[in-house]
Amino acid sequence: MTLERRILHLRLLDVSVLLDVPASKVGLLSPYLPASTGPGPVKLRIAVRSAGVGWEVVGRSRTACAPSELPSALLSEVNIGVLTHTGHLAIHAGVVGVGSAGIAIPGPSGAGKSTLTAACLQHGFDYGSDEALCLDTTTALVQPFTRPLALSNDSLRLLGSPVAVEPDGAANAERVVCATELGAQILDHPLGLRHIVLTARRPGHADLTAAPRTDALAVLLRHAFNHYQMPRAAFETVHRAVAAAQVWRLGYSDPLEGAALLRARLAESP
Repeated sequence: MTLERRILHLRLLDVSVLLDVPASKVGLLSPYLPASTGPGPVKLRIAVRSAGVGWEVVGRSRTACAPSELPSALLSEVNIGVLTHTGHLAIHAGVVGVGSAGIAIPGPSGAGKSTLTAACLQHGFDYGSDEALCLDTTTALVQPFTRPLALSNDSLRLLGSPVAVEPDGAANAERVVCATELGAQILDHPLGLRHIVLTARRPGHADLTAAPRTDALAVLLRHAFNHYQMPRAAFETVHRAVAAAQVWRLGYSDPLEGAALLRARLAESP
């Protein structure tokens, strides 16, 4: 039997994306659909095709996955493609907002950024990204990259999340969660970067202290996805962004406690 297919044109950041997917799987893309601006010059093409009892996601690479893994596999392919093609400087970080202030939480994969970002959303912050701090290289403004969050079952349990978790689900199995499921608003406009939060997981109560701007400069450049494509612009953009921001070091064990402290301290900061 031939599957009915849909061709979708999306625009994420400054990247036009063409998706060729089975009609029955369009719902998986609903978190992206508000970002659609219609057809344009396509920079990224991704297809989802049936492969035996599972699926294959075809983009820059070919990824075979079980039906339950398709949302995460598709999300990963879209993210990698968009962050590779964007003209913005993309840095591995969680991004939240409060009022007109953008807050970045940079760090490598596995450092707990997505969990802390989700905890911030549960404490009233707006959602910018759990994957990338994207800075316009002309204005140094934060461009929201509001992909769905990728959270492990362990993280969802730790957060006491309203999102259902399978009781016997593997701790490290990822779930794709929309920010609205955590009660958060999704940012749809650029923000100035006002705070950079460097994190350290450690036992004890959460504490937040001021840190040197030079520490943030090194961290942001080290965790950039695409700085090699624009070395001079990347260095200048990070310098401007850091110069306009306050830099903090957050030590915490419980992400909910850490998020509550950020809300209490940064919501009132200039």
